[in-house]
Amino acid sequence: MTIKTRCTTTRTVDIIKEWELNEKPLHVEAIRSTPFGRFIDIPPMRIKKCLLEKILSIWNPQRESFVVKGRKLRFTASDVAIIFSLSARGKPVDLESKSPTSVFYHQYFTSQNEKYPTASAIKKVMKALVAKDDEKSVKDFARLFILHLFATFLFCTSNYACLFGLVDIVNDLDSIGEYAWAQAIHLDVVKAIKRSSRNIVKVGGSDATDGKGYFSDCVIALTVSSISLYIP
Repeated sequence: MTIKTRCTTTRTVDIIKEWELNEKPLHVEAIRSTPFGRFIDIPPMRIKKCLLEKILSIWNPQRESFVVKGRKLRFTASDVAIIFSLSARGKPVDLESKSPTSVFYHQYFTSQNEKYPTASAIKKVMKALVAKDDEKSVKDFARLFILHLFATFLFCTSNYACLFGLVDIVNDLDSIGEYAWAQAIHLDVVKAIKRSSRNIVKVGGSDATDGKGYFSDCVIALTVSSISLYIP
């Protein structure tokens, strides 16, 4: 199977450039006041499918770790915390919520035909707010920026949809730093590893591929962590 991923920072970088976000101090300050403020400065990144397939091929499900020539490396929430400077401790992030409860969601997304807010729907609302500088609009823009980051990068899905539990959490920007974000990203990625690695079949020392599949979630965190196995 050929494994693909849509996880990328390019869409976030494009938004920052398109709307000259760094020239809007109120919006930047609102975003930087959250644990995700550093992502304003993130460079464009995308993982090639050949690298992703190689990474998944060295995953050992019994040990829940990467293994190369006898070297073992576990992928942990602490790795994610270091890579993204996010906390691995705090309140659990509920990714299983089936219905949104926040006023924020109902204000901006109930008219959307899609079940979950997608990156394109989120960007559309952001575009309507980026020129406004009243306190509510600026804070809502910050919420939307974070949701867009979730949908395309940190909790990426095959259709760039943002899960309801994440939507409800960003409703309260003051408490968003109380959550164990690194732990949530780690658990989400491990689920994707287990699901995707089953599709990489070893045949004669090479990977047999038949068909296509998507590796959802934050594959870039996985890639950065696994690279250390190849460093002497």
